[in-house]
Amino acid sequence: MNKAVKILAVTLVFFSLAIGSLIAPFGDTAQAASAFQARVTVSKAKVYTGPGKKYRSIGTLYRNTSVTVKGSKGSWYKISFKGKTRYIYNKNAKKIVRAKFTSYKAYVKSYSLKIRNKASSKYKTIRTVYMNTKITVIGQKNGYAYIYSGGKRGYVQKKWLKSTISSYKAYVTASTLNMRKGPGTKYKHVKYLHKRYKVTVSGYSGGWYRVKYGNKTGFVKAQYIKKGTPPVASVAPAPQPAPQPAPAPAQSQPAPEPQPAASAQPGASAPQPVQLDYSPVANFIAYIGYDQLKMYQGPDSNSGVVTTLREKTAVTIIGQNGNWMKVRSSDGKEGFIYKDNLTTDLNRFNPPSGAYGIDISHYQNENNGGIIDFNAIKNSGNSFVIVKATEGETQSTVKQKNTQGETSDQQWTDYTFSSNAKKATEVGLKVHAYHFFRANSVNDAIIEADHFADILNAAIANGANIDYVFVDVETTNGIQNDIKTNLSNNTNAFLKEMRARGFNKLGIYSGLSFYKSYINSSLIEQPQGNPRLLVWIARYRGQDTNNGTGADFQVDIWQYSSNGSVNGINGAVDLNVSYYDPNAV
Repeated sequence: MNKAVKILAVTLVFFSLAIGSLIAPFGDTAQAASAFQARVTVSKAKVYTGPGKKYRSIGTLYRNTSVTVKGSKGSWYKISFKGKTRYIYNKNAKKIVRAKFTSYKAYVKSYSLKIRNKASSKYKTIRTVYMNTKITVIGQKNGYAYIYSGGKRGYVQKKWLKSTISSYKAYVTASTLNMRKGPGTKYKHVKYLHKRYKVTVSGYSGGWYRVKYGNKTGFVKAQYIKKGTPPVASVAPAPQPAPQPAPAPAQSQPAPEPQPAASAQPGASAPQPVQLDYSPVANFIAYIGYDQLKMYQGPDSNSGVVTTLREKTAVTIIGQNGNWMKVRSSDGKEGFIYKDNLTTDLNRFNPPSGAYGIDISHYQNENNGGIIDFNAIKNSGNSFVIVKATEGETQSTVKQKNTQGETSDQQWTDYTFSSNAKKATEVGLKVHAYHFFRANSVNDAIIEADHFADILNAAIANGANIDYVFVDVETTNGIQNDIKTNLSNNTNAFLKEMRARGFNKLGIYSGLSFYKSYINSSLIEQPQGNPRLLVWIARYRGQDTNNGTGADFQVDIWQYSSNGSVNGINGAVDLNVSYYDPNAV
């Protein structure tokens, strides 16, 4: 090939390359790849017109900025920037890898749980699900589980879910029982159940059990369901004939004449066998199902009372007479208790799970020689304590007791309050306080609130952190006319004055029956923007505690036993469980 031809060939090669670069200066040589999202990992990443620093820089991306990577060339990512194809150094960004969420089944472990349309308590409630309801978790966000239940999707707090269901066998005690789709008479009928039908109980809500019978699941009134298996009708064994002496063996000599017993008296009758009022059984231990339960002399509540026993007290079962069990207490007393008031399962005394705590007053200090071990209380699994601060307004209702045991005519303050509140704060327990309400007028209610606020402020100045404060309303305080309205108005005046004194975290304590009879919640103000008024209810259900409060309204704190025990305190103490969570209500 001559020199001219070689020059022409080289010229054509360079010309074709130049034309190609004009047509597709970068795109055709970039590695083909599926587009993906990446995130900038440096504080500033410069954007260039081409794959290298020799090209012009026309912008900056900042840390955590998300970009779409369409391809790469060498060490450079091809990206979309302001609608045009640009480049950034690939060490300045990292591909976003989103882990695929695997859905799973779970169950509700609180007795009621709100499903919301977004992951926060401030958003709308879609529906409410109840204890042991089965749901499907399909995602999660900021402590909330994104779930699917009953055709609805929404968010619930993840901590109120569990992986396994709690259930037990039971049977129907009513002749006919209506199973409904939900916990209330407003729900549609599912099926009729009849006496002695065996069911599986898997949840509870407001006096209704969630049960399964065959392939049907629904809700029935809890009072017509009993744990265990239906009793089998038994027939008393026929009396056995008295044993007869065996015939004497043949002897070669006549038998000697029988001699009378040394104790026999002329004309005395033969001794009679002892008649038992029960059939003996193999002894076993059971527990008193309800507090202050009477032990009777015979198998009848009309017979005399032997003694009264506290809930969870262990007794020995030694016999049975029909539906009555013959029992022996630890101090040797014997009597009869109706069989449905006994249980062998201590788990029945445990409430549905929540945050556990106790409430105390000077009585607990006095049972401990003045000392309460708050560290031991906390280490026993308690997270809060509710401490009595004050009662009434003047000494017309109750005497003040000081640290020397003396009384005075001053407004009543629990002399252990400030010290108890401070010590509980120091070990990390959440501290609430309460005032026992005695007012029978609006004016007296304001005076009581002012005294309560003064004592709270003194304790705070002494180092106590006080969270919620409660008014304890459990007496009618001598009100004669329209008790419910007047007592409710007085209570509202007390709470209103507490807000005026700067206390906005407020609550009402009462027994369940008293609250429903004498507190009109519509007369209790709840100002917008304030923390919600909490309801603290006392109801002692004994061996039915595991079924929840049984209230038909929301209970935030449940005092479920007055006969509890806890490390750090000698003697009985009130036990509480809190279902209040600012993020869940």
